[in-house]
Amino acid sequence: MKTQSKEYRKLENVEPFNGYLFRSCYYHQLIAAYAHFGIDKNFIMMNYLPLYSYDPKTEGYAVKDLELFSPSEMEEYTGIRVTAKRDSANVVRDTLYHLRRDRPVIVAVDASLLPYRKDVYQKLPTIHYLLLYGFDLGAKEFIAMEHMYLNSQIYRESRIGFELLETAFRGAVRSFGKENQRMVVAVQRIQKKTGVRPLVIGKNYSEEITASYSILKKLIAHLSEIYDREAGYFENAAPLPVFYGEYAHRKRIQKHCLDRCLKDKQLSALIDRIIDNISIVLGVTQKSIVMRRYDKQLGAKIKGRLEEILSLEKSVHDTMSHFYRKGRQLWE
Repeated sequence: MKTQSKEYRKLENVEPFNGYLFRSCYYHQLIAAYAHFGIDKNFIMMNYLPLYSYDPKTEGYAVKDLELFSPSEMEEYTGIRVTAKRDSANVVRDTLYHLRRDRPVIVAVDASLLPYRKDVYQKLPTIHYLLLYGFDLGAKEFIAMEHMYLNSQIYRESRIGFELLETAFRGAVRSFGKENQRMVVAVQRIQKKTGVRPLVIGKNYSEEITASYSILKKLIAHLSEIYDREAGYFENAAPLPVFYGEYAHRKRIQKHCLDRCLKDKQLSALIDRIIDNISIVLGVTQKSIVMRRYDKQLGAKIKGRLEEILSLEKSVHDTMSHFYRKGRQLWE
């Protein structure tokens, strides 16, 4: 093992999260970067919960990850600042600058320009995030954390040459820089402003969860109306399979996250039952659309499943709100 020097440096305690696929590779790298400063992964993961939202402009409902704390609030609670830039005139120089000051750096690259990424090399531009947490000037390489194929949840240490990093970074800027503000992200410790306040944070979570359940009630009522009427059924039901698929996917993410952070078996079982009901509703709805057959009795059964989902979701939301209001297990 090389010793730390001006020529070689590797930041300590950079730990990958390989439990399951969490949001995107950027967030896996963010969790690992926070670990360098001793910030528990649970705190980061619980900032992004799949909750229900409604867009009055499009009159559309969605299940998506809501960021409960703003970047400034996260900075205040953790004492860690995340600084993002759209571009860098010299990404190698900038990364070395940060690493010498004990700051891990997340860099966006175009994976189609990385020869070792056999799944996407020389194919369509594909955004990919590297966590750079060390350097070897003699070898002209950075020590990196990354996953090696699309949708992989396994992150491990690798090496990337300075020249290749610059090439892949410039490719990412060309393809994704206009809409993506997180091309170079430095993570650093600052002086804490207030520290963690469990009760205040818990109240914030509780309010968001309560609002989410109110939206869910309206969503279930909206879905039930679709199954009530034969007129316009196929037109209104056409987008539902995609919605139910996304709904089930988000609930699985929520289950993984809550299992890890709260370790509540009853809560986990409730979410399993919700996912089972969503799967049944998805299958029945999909079949009715393919067969072009509306059955009022079948519609009534689906409505019964939707009502059960709503009842189960109330129990889930109440349990989550109870945990967060007390700030238990997350910030102690």
